[in-house]
Amino acid sequence: MDYMTLPGASVKMFKKGETLINQGEAIRYVYYLIDGIVHRNVLTERGLETTLTIKSDHMKHEIEAVIGVLIIYSAEVDQPKVAQSSFIAKTDCKCIQIPVQSFLKYAYQDRDALESIVRYAMDNYPGFMTICSTTDYKMPANSANPDGYTIHTTNHLMVDGSYYYEGVEGVKTGSINEYYEYKDGAWDTANPKKGSMALVTTCKKKGSDGRGYRYMVVTLGAPYYDENGDKSNYSFKDHIALYDWAFSEFVYTNIVKMNEQVTQVDVKHGKDVDKVGICASEDYYTLLEKSLNKTTVSQNVKLYSERTDTGSAEQGIRGRRA
Repeated sequence: MDYMTLPGASVKMFKKGETLINQGEAIRYVYYLIDGIVHRNVLTERGLETTLTIKSDHMKHEIEAVIGVLIIYSAEVDQPKVAQSSFIAKTDCKCIQIPVQSFLKYAYQDRDALESIVRYAMDNYPGFMTICSTTDYKMPANSANPDGYTIHTTNHLMVDGSYYYEGVEGVKTGSINEYYEYKDGAWDTANPKKGSMALVTTCKKKGSDGRGYRYMVVTLGAPYYDENGDKSNYSFKDHIALYDWAFSEFVYTNIVKMNEQVTQVDVKHGKDVDKVGICASEDYYTLLEKSLNKTTVSQNVKLYSERTDTGSAEQGIRGRRA
């Protein structure tokens, strides 16, 4: 993603020690880290603690380089996004500064971005999926609710009912029943547009081969109403259909066996041979449709090295299958 194409985005430089985001303050921007190192610090009862280091060249997911990305999902759409931690430049840093609303608009319309954000949260926050998979939670008492109150998940795939699906965990629902377009300096309230639904879920259970699998499904733009104008949650229906298909049709398949020759490499100064065979050091499995004949799967072998210091081909060459 070229974040410079987002409305209001600009290049921003930070000197070592400068603050990108300050704990306790509402944020107006997120920052895509192009170059440098940033620490996430949290002020606790024990003092200042560094809880995460972000390096521009050590990203598992591109979204990890967007500093503040999870903060903007910690409040309702129209509420301030208050930082629970600070982000400090550990070195001189080069960033793309992106207005929060610009990033949200992009993320809400891009399923790959939503998948990356969820995977980032799953990998970096141990309690994330526990929270997302909680169906009911008793809130503590306050002045407005002296006896407390219970909040319930809006993800009906996780609760008993017509949409329940075994194994679903989290993550986020989203919907709008109708919206207005902004035309000629005013909202066109006379012509409301039909809204849509979005849903991100994961599901973990056994497939048709008895193995355990976990999938993530992200859907956007599901109709809010059916052909008769009645509300119908197509997001839930789509996720059920996709999970049924994935768990029944995809299985881990052994496409290369241990010691099977996968390619050859040239040998210099060999005795009576000019090539040596390269074999798989272990069985290789990949996810395939059950109906697919594995002999039709093309193999693309990448050699990481064509020589070794020890002269042993086994130590110097590894193969990758695609």
